[in-house]
Amino acid sequence: MANTLDPGDIRVGQLFDGVDNDEPLQSATLTFQPGLGATVLVPYVTGETEFRTADDWFRNQAPPTTLLFVDNKGAVLLSGVRWAGHSGAQFLTGKLRANATVLGRPRRIKEDYRVREMSSAIDGLAEFAGFSPVQTNLDAFPADPLVIRLSDEEQVRWRSNGFSYSIRSRTPWSAIDGQEFTVRSAPQVVTSSSRLANVDAHLTAQWPIRALLSMVMGERIAWRSHHIRDDQFPTWMAAGPPRAAGPVEVRLRRTLRDQASEAVDHADLALPWLRLTQLGAAGMRRWTRLYSDPLLRRGIEPIVEVINGASKFLEPQLMMTAIALDYIDYYRDRRRRTLAQRITACMVAADLEWPEVGTRVGIGKAIAKLNNDLKHPDRETQPEAAVLHCLTDLAILVARAQLIQLLEMPRSAREEFRRSRAANHVKQMLTANGIRVQEDGRASSS
Repeated sequence: MANTLDPGDIRVGQLFDGVDNDEPLQSATLTFQPGLGATVLVPYVTGETEFRTADDWFRNQAPPTTLLFVDNKGAVLLSGVRWAGHSGAQFLTGKLRANATVLGRPRRIKEDYRVREMSSAIDGLAEFAGFSPVQTNLDAFPADPLVIRLSDEEQVRWRSNGFSYSIRSRTPWSAIDGQEFTVRSAPQVVTSSSRLANVDAHLTAQWPIRALLSMVMGERIAWRSHHIRDDQFPTWMAAGPPRAAGPVEVRLRRTLRDQASEAVDHADLALPWLRLTQLGAAGMRRWTRLYSDPLLRRGIEPIVEVINGASKFLEPQLMMTAIALDYIDYYRDRRRRTLAQRITACMVAADLEWPEVGTRVGIGKAIAKLNNDLKHPDRETQPEAAVLHCLTDLAILVARAQLIQLLEMPRSAREEFRRSRAANHVKQMLTANGIRVQEDGRASSS
């Protein structure tokens, strides 16, 4: 019976805190809710000796930070446990949630777990990496027997900010002899630390990869799974000593909503304008180091969240993108400039222009004017819907293009970006709506 925890599962077992000779503390029910994660329901009775521990947890709203749940399916470690409410009078039910849920049993229960390695699957990584782990001789079939070769050897490795990084090829497969064979490419981003780090630190170290993929793809990028590997979580055997550690699934509160979201259509992620092969280890090292700068990160985060669906309304999208461009240019040049000048400088840095719409100076002023009109109610100015829509998309495109200068990409990358599907889409929108921008920033549509 597999040790899984999926939506709709109801598991009944015992809770341990590792203090009293590994004796169970309390019966409990474990469930999983999309977006909320693992929930532990604890029934207890006030005033009864056998429920004194649970009564203390919920009365003081201070449960142990780590608990181990065990049932007939296996063990589930709950780390970063927090009180989530309780209800009832004498017969009560308490509720607990956790920051991290590990589908495995540790060697011992402790307050915090610092692990050596964490691997994560994330949308868009396969298209960005462009690995070819599955090779066949289809050109010779059916004259010759079909041969399928699988390889997980492709990877790009670098070090940055105290972590060793790698983007590794991975090919999960399944087969039924004589009937079916299924294989897919599913690369992972992996962080490892010789000094060990908790799972939140590993996820923070991997966050720049999500940001990069969002800006390259221009589509919502979601985390899909996380696995840790460390000797604290060995492979337990039914008989005999445990074996070497294998990958153990972990669910993190910070990415639960991602995992519950629908996958992006692969067609929307195909043909990225920038690939891992163009960046290589040196480019990835540069990006993770750039992202660690708090000032630049304050410019990258708003545009990433706009791309990832922070708002369905154009007004906050435009304002967040203007903030992003303001910070990115300030990171490059600390001289005092207006918002319009900084937006114009971002277009210059990415070598972008739309002469049929207006000059760079005029477009910079138009985006800044829209931002200020939306921000200041005393202006009482309502932008045209078509102008707001088109200039918001254009501003997002300019923000995405900042990767070209930040990563010191060659001219060929600039040309590829200008020919990209996103750039063509914006150009078509501007043309279809007849957007014109005057030198003073006034914008109109035909």
